[in-house]
Amino acid sequence: MSSLAVGQRPFVDNASQAPLVETENSNDFWTQRSVEDDSESFLTPEAKVIALRILGGLALASAGVALGVAAFSIMAPSVALVAIPAALLAGYLFWHSTQINDYDDSAMIGHLREKAQRMTLDEVVAQHGWKKIFEDQILSPNQFAMHYRKQVKDKSVKDCLAYHQKVAQHIASYNETRSGGCFYSIPEPQEHVSKWRRETSGNAQTRKTFQQIVEEYPIDQLENLGMIERREMKKIRELLVIYQTAQRVLKGHEDSAQAEYELAVAPFSQALNQTTAALEAQFAANPSICELERLRDAEAESQRNISNRFASQLREAKGLHQRNVSALSPNGRPVARDNLSPANRAIYDRSAAELFTAEQRIRQESTRQLEENKAQFAERKTILTAEKERLSERLNREKEAAQQQFDVKQRPAAAVKERAIQPDREQLKRIADNLDQQYRAYLRQLAAS
Repeated sequence: MSSLAVGQRPFVDNASQAPLVETENSNDFWTQRSVEDDSESFLTPEAKVIALRILGGLALASAGVALGVAAFSIMAPSVALVAIPAALLAGYLFWHSTQINDYDDSAMIGHLREKAQRMTLDEVVAQHGWKKIFEDQILSPNQFAMHYRKQVKDKSVKDCLAYHQKVAQHIASYNETRSGGCFYSIPEPQEHVSKWRRETSGNAQTRKTFQQIVEEYPIDQLENLGMIERREMKKIRELLVIYQTAQRVLKGHEDSAQAEYELAVAPFSQALNQTTAALEAQFAANPSICELERLRDAEAESQRNISNRFASQLREAKGLHQRNVSALSPNGRPVARDNLSPANRAIYDRSAAELFTAEQRIRQESTRQLEENKAQFAERKTILTAEKERLSERLNREKEAAQQQFDVKQRPAAAVKERAIQPDREQLKRIADNLDQQYRAYLRQLAAS
């Protein structure tokens, strides 16, 4: 057994153990552990998270300011390089804030453990997640087993198996990577054999028949997990061979009857497919449908042209500003505003104001023209869309009528198919009933032995 964390009492978790009972004094596990760390950090985990996120926000804002200053050429373009480390720092601070363990405070973790005792296992998982339950030991191994038993108490056999598989995967993932601490396990499904017996051998009105058992339950999984006693499993396997043989006979006759049916209705199926294809082609070729598609394409193309034209105007306005600023420098390169002479600074400000005005005008005009373009197509699109809906309804009615004609024509062939396989279905039912009687007799024999 792996070593336990300091201050923890050892535990025993056996697959066949009786349900565990913990008293109100069972919190000694947590009380002892919490004494290990009685020193408190200067900042609580919550305060650390808030501080890191504030710092990250400031760093991100600094990056934005640097990019804005460089974009409007208020200072040298090299200022934009400051945004890179500022953005990286912001990303690190935000990431680090998510890594702080808010379960570090001993008083807080004690409160969470106490609260978990009044919750179901699913509720504990929803609040903390599997990883925290195990790593921070929100539930001790024995308490975890208790919660698990309560969670599956009212579940069916199939639901128990599915839940066991899910929980086992989480536990295995933790146990494989843990370093020290507790080893977790869950009660084995053998504890719930009574569920199997109740569902399959209980009240005659509600219990599963043999046919339902072999068709609805994962027999192999039940056997592997030990939920079915070995002698009973041997009998189920023996009877299952007989049932599956009868199933194969029925399946063969059903396949043969289906092939004969499809051959008989092939002309009707072909006629239905041709009619459906012709109706859909007629719909697609309708002048209103074609016009609607052309109108949508024309609107999209017009929207793109308007957007591209005003994007070009924006680029030209920014280019003019850059040329005006570059002219203020002897070497033709942009200079930071603060480094300009008062006269050149006035020229710079005037050019920046003109750029701002131009950008506002271009964006407003772009929005206006896009709205006008949309309105230009809207009325005709509304008319054509309504016509498309009317034509679609007519198409669906005609396709349904064609399907109904097919259904009428195929009925004789379908009746022949049903008559051909009905004896085999009745035979399978008789075999299943007989196997159920044999199974019940064997269970009574086991109970008496």
